[in-house]
Amino acid sequence: MGTHIDVLFPRRFNVTASKLAERLTQTFSTTASSLLTIKEHAWYSIELEPWHVTTISSGADEPAYIKADGPYGFDVNLYDQVCSLGHPERFRRLHVSDSPVSGPLQDVICSVVVALTGSASFACVAGGMGDSDQALDLAYYEGAGFTDACKLLETKLGAPAHSWSDLDVHRWLLHARETANKTMHGRPRRSRS
Repeated sequence: MGTHIDVLFPRRFNVTASKLAERLTQTFSTTASSLLTIKEHAWYSIELEPWHVTTISSGADEPAYIKADGPYGFDVNLYDQVCSLGHPERFRRLHVSDSPVSGPLQDVICSVVVALTGSASFACVAGGMGDSDQALDLAYYEGAGFTDACKLLETKLGAPAHSWSDLDVHRWLLHARETANKTMHGRPRRSRS
């Protein structure tokens, strides 16, 4: 199901390209064991370090945004009101129980979202087959917010799953948690004081 992973989440902070690179590098250092598993078992893991972050200027019909290409195939885009996190791994390997990368991918996704927003509210959807395209276009070209992007996903794909294991039945995941003291798979998140 799907050819890659797309995650959408609200943009709550304005950051420069250099600050984004710093946050992503710090976040990836805290998820080193998950990244090692992804490196060893993910089909499309590319080792690119450090994060390459670029501010893309606006064009005729193209809004400005910040683009980050990072280690192990991850990329991040910061649009006006929404951020996206992508990975080339097949969407199904994100949630099937026999996938050695499901837990590590979930950990990295949650960690990046929390680092960039302060919450663990996000939508996760299969990319590459059109499932995420319209929501990403709405966020990028029209400057729509996270709520509007999720409404579009629900209209197009039906009701969301609310846990990773429900993705066998639903086509996308909506995780809404304002306080992010746990990862998606229930382990307590360590304090970063």
